Order: sequence, then structure tokens, then C-alpha cells
Amino acid sequence: MFCLAFILTACGGSSGSTPISATAITTAQSLTVGTAIASFSPLTASGGATPYTYSVTTGALPAGLSLNASTGAVTGNPTALYTPANVVFSVHDANGVVASTTSTVRFAVVGAPITGAESVLHDFGANGGGDGANPSYGSLIQASDGSLYGMTSAGGGAYGAGAVFKVTPAGVETVLHSFVGGAADGAMPYGSLIQANDGNLYGVTYSGGLSNRGVVFKITLNGTLTILHSFSGSTNDGAMPYGSLIQASDGNLYGTTYVGGANNLGTAFKITPTGTFNILYSFGSANDGVNPLGKLVQASDGNFYGMTYYTGTGNSGFGTIFQITPTGTKTVLHTFSGTGSDGANPHGSLIQANDGNLYGMTFMGGTLGLGSVFQITTTGTYTPLYGFATNTGDGYSPYGNLIQAGDGNLYGLTASGGTHSTGVAFKITTTGTETVLHTFGGPSDGASPQGSLIQASDGSLYGMTYNGGANSTGVVFKIN
Repeated sequence: MFCLAFILTACGGSSGSTPISATAITTAQSLTVGTAIASFSPLTASGGATPYTYSVTTGALPAGLSLNASTGAVTGNPTALYTPANVVFSVHDANGVVASTTSTVRFAVVGAPITGAESVLHDFGANGGGDGANPSYGSLIQASDGSLYGMTSAGGGAYGAGAVFKVTPAGVETVLHSFVGGAADGAMPYGSLIQANDGNLYGVTYSGGLSNRGVVFKITLNGTLTILHSFSGSTNDGAMPYGSLIQASDGNLYGTTYVGGANNLGTAFKITPTGTFNILYSFGSANDGVNPLGKLVQASDGNFYGMTYYTGTGNSGFGTIFQITPTGTKTVLHTFSGTGSDGANPHGSLIQANDGNLYGMTFMGGTLGLGSVFQITTTGTYTPLYGFATNTGDGYSPYGNLIQAGDGNLYGLTASGGTHSTGVAFKITTTGTETVLHTFGGPSDGASPQGSLIQASDGSLYGMTYNGGANSTGVVFKIN
């Protein structure tokens, strides 16, 4: 027995006089990108045979943090946002015996407070005419490789028909595809790209394709582009999409077109990632909205929500907010009046915030007729939140949509207003308190942003302007 005890001690460390046990520390860790975590040990082991080995058994630590398997200490500097989630830690001794006690710690990483400090990352038109130029209405996206991807519209690219580009967070830009137009390619993209769960990027163009009425396309991260569908504008097809696609919970892609369909007043459509296309709804029935410009959003109830620019035929009315079920049943939730504090003529899209409500902007309407921010529930209770140009130096005439950042506030862009009358970036709370963060149009700055912001994994906001910059053809910018 003496020899057996000696062998166990020599091979497995201290045998310990008691079975392994652990004490859990489960204090939630609320962290900020760029600020190192104070050394933190979720578990303290005792008994059993040393040395101990600590591990993560459920979940994953935020990027930039690591667990010391020998000491059990979590250290590091968070490098990316992290949606609140639980991470489970365990420990076992040298003989592989696992302690019955585990530690469940909730981690969250938010960005540093957004103060409005702005810098230009890239000036469009910088590559001898082959670069993109004048990005319209869309936003950037951050793909799985960490780089930013976007599109520019007419006037950009090698053929003047727009381009797909990539830009690193450090500002190094590469054109991935220059649209040609004609039957074999799209032209004039006005919206944003999305990255689907297959890793590829998908988007739409306003024109080009077999009928010059726009296309749906797929493009890989290295620039190989495939046309999935050419819009014809017929009664069972859409035409001229302004917005962007979304990938819904069923894995299919959904979008809208400005015209086409049964009434030639726009459609909502579904398309599979391999190109099987179906009309979900044709706008233009009695008391219906018409001519949708933005993208759809799939809310937590599984239904799609969006907006139309007009209410009736003949470019009349002030637009609507609508709901469409996945089977194509449509309900108008709100008809804009353009009077009082109500909005008018929305150009962008809705978002669903973490309170479950939908938020959006209108290009016109509001208290002063210069655009508005509103809230609406999924059952149609509508609340005006803010009318633009209420404050000195305020922006007005927003084209894009809001985003909700990690701090819970909403952020957006206007195309006009501000000190130089060429737009602003702003913050607004979900109760309607607005703050101008940055006024565009200064020396070497961008001007007239027509799209939307994104919050990247580093917590900063990124976007594009239609004009301004060194070549007067727009910029990619960053706001800290």
C-alpha cells in the first residue's frame, strides 16, 4: 500500500486527503471594449490531487479574454462587443476527477461611450476612376472576416454603374466587383449587402439584368458574382428594388421592389439562396400603401414589417407601415398623415429594438415638416418621438434607418441640416431625447449621408456619405 500511495503521488501530484471540491464566484462581468478585465477567478479548487485544470464547459469567453487552465484566472482586454451570455467553468484534478461545483458567469462587453469623434477611413474615387463613388441609401456591413463591405451606386466602378467594395477597419479599400449592367449583370445598387449563413454576400441592384429592371445577386468575399434573378416587372414579378435583402428564420431571402407586381406599384418577394423566386405580396389594393423603398425586418413574432413611400396610386399620400405574415397576409398598421407631429414619406426601414417595439424615421413630416423619428408596436400603436430641426444645428431629411447600439440608444444620419447644411450623425433615446454627435461637411470631411450607420465589433460606428471628401464623391467614416 505504501508503494501504491507513492506511485499515485508521483504520477498525479498530491493525492489529497479529501475529494476535489470547488468554490464558485459568479459575479457578472460587465466590460468595455479596450478596457482590461480585472483578474477574475470563477472557481477556487481544493482537495483532490493537484495540479488542477480549469476549463470552459459551456459558452465562449468574449474575444480578447482567456482562461489560465492552471490557475483558473480569466484575464485579457476585450476586443469586440459581446451580447450578454452565460459562460460555465469547471475544474478537475490530476486524476481527472471533476468537481461537482461549477461556476456560471454572465459576461457582457459594450463599446466605449460614443462621443462623436469622427475620422475619414476612405475617400471614394481614389483609384483612378475604377473606385466606387457616391454610395446611395445603403449601409456598410461587417462580415465574418472582420472587414466592412458595401456598395456604391451610379458613377462608381470601372463602368460607371456602381461597385461592390471591401474596406478594412484600418481603411484599406478593395473593389471586388464593378457592375456592368446589360443582360448579364446588375447596375446601380442603392441598398446594402447582407452576409447569409452560407458565408456569401447577397444584394440587389435597381437596374441591369435581362429586362434592365434590376437583379438579385450573390457575391463571395473574394468577388465572384452570380446573378440569381433578373426582375422583369411583370404582374408576377417585381422591378427596381431600392432596398436590401434580409435572411429570415427559414433561411430564405426576402426583399421589396419599388414597382412591378400585379398593380405595378411594388412587391414583397422571397428568394432562396439558389434563386427560386416567388412574389409574397403585390402592393396597390384598396387603402394599401404603394412603392416600398426600404427593406423588411422580421420581428420576434416571426412576421415581416416594412414601410411604403406613398399611400395611393399616382404618387399620392404619405406612406404606410405594414405587416406581412410569412404566408403573404398583409395588414396596414399605420397610415402617415404628414400633419401635426406625424411623419410622412419614409425612405428607410424599421428596426426592432430590445424593448420589442419598432422604430423608424420619415423623410418628411414631423413637427416642422423636416422628418421625424417614431415608435410603433407590432400591433400598431404609433407614437411620434421627435421632429427634426427642433434644436439649433439639428439635422433633417433622413433617408436611412436607425440602429440600436450596445448602449441601448438609437443612432442615425440625416442628409441635410447641421452647421454646414450637409447632414449630421445623431443619437436619440427610445423616449425621444436627441443629441447631434457630428456635423458633416467640414474640411476634408464627407457630406450628405443618405444611408445608415452600423456598430462594428470594436464598438465604433461606421457609415458612408454620398458627397464630400477629397474627391467630392463620398467617404467611408468612423465615429468613436
